[in-house]
Amino acid sequence: MALPLMAAVCVLISGGGHADDPPEDAGVANAEWDERLKILAPDGTCDQKALRRFLRDSYPEYQLPARRLFRFLDANEDQLLDVDELKELGEVIEQLDSELVDEPEDPGETYVPLRSLTDGIDDALIDGAVYHRHLDALNDMRTVKSVQIENVPETCSLHLSSAESAKATVEDLMQATVIIAGGQGDDYFTSGGVLISSNGLLLTNFHVAEAFELGLTALTSDGRNYRVVEFLAGDRLKDIALLRLHGDEFPFVAVAKTPPKVGDDLVMIHHTENRFYTYDRGYLMRNPWIEGKQWMEVSLKFGPGGSGCGIFNQDHELVGLVSIVMLGDGPSLAKLGHGLGELEPEVESEAESLLWDESEDFGADGFELVVRHAVPLPAIRSLFPSKYAP
Repeated sequence: MALPLMAAVCVLISGGGHADDPPEDAGVANAEWDERLKILAPDGTCDQKALRRFLRDSYPEYQLPARRLFRFLDANEDQLLDVDELKELGEVIEQLDSELVDEPEDPGETYVPLRSLTDGIDDALIDGAVYHRHLDALNDMRTVKSVQIENVPETCSLHLSSAESAKATVEDLMQATVIIAGGQGDDYFTSGGVLISSNGLLLTNFHVAEAFELGLTALTSDGRNYRVVEFLAGDRLKDIALLRLHGDEFPFVAVAKTPPKVGDDLVMIHHTENRFYTYDRGYLMRNPWIEGKQWMEVSLKFGPGGSGCGIFNQDHELVGLVSIVMLGDGPSLAKLGHGLGELEPEVESEAESLLWDESEDFGADGFELVVRHAVPLPAIRSLFPSKYAP
């Protein structure tokens, strides 16, 4: 996704100028901008109120920092944008318009993202399929069970499926991995999840499932799209959630009975940075406790877009879920924690700001760690009381 408009404006302002020189026909030389300029500044000047109204009317879906932008452009501080300053505004607007992303191409309802492990994979077409099938599914008026996110139970009374006799193949793991899409407009996002039963039980992160009320859908590797209709159980602090898709006869993977040991090999299917259905291998590095909860620290390389995707042991049984990437040194990571339980940002006291200088380099030598934490198997199995789990 391109940089959001408000972020783009802030980058331009904070940078004190433009990242690249505009082409010769940019800004006021553009006929479309000339027409917009007649509306914005019919007498050749523009005040802050007019700029704010112009931005609001031109970009109704965004809350752009009109006041901050005006101060940046008003070089002579006369509270009016003159011809030269309006020309610079035109260059900013052109760059903002270039940040707007057209809707991804719709490959059609018959498109299959992943036919086999030997076929090529087209991330752009998959992105289009996820986007358009998601919007189509949100118009489906079938019953979605309402839920108060803060009152979601931590366990369910559903049976956890037993493992099949044969070891799952990599293709089986791919087929049980879905691409979750949520929200619309500025709230739209994609992530991942893992099917653990034939009747549509789906595991993902709590921070993904929180968008349940905005509308969640799941695209499978064969191109079928399903509405998420139930938020069955979850735990915010463990970052685990159990959802249900509308449908049946889903491919699924087994949940392991015993967790991996430090040093054990792991594999992962994930969608980091919209690189859909990526296979990766790594190992369990350690099992840290953070804020009273156990986590898996892994060597697997995941990032944004990979949330909720599955991590599997050597027998291709599910042992974890992608969750969090943290940056910092050991002491800072221990202090900051994950913050999963914070609904509002914590306000730092004056004493803390004096004692904890975030401007200093991380670590004694300025060394910064990249730490990747995953939801561990005990957290997954805790959703299912022992009498319901094999």
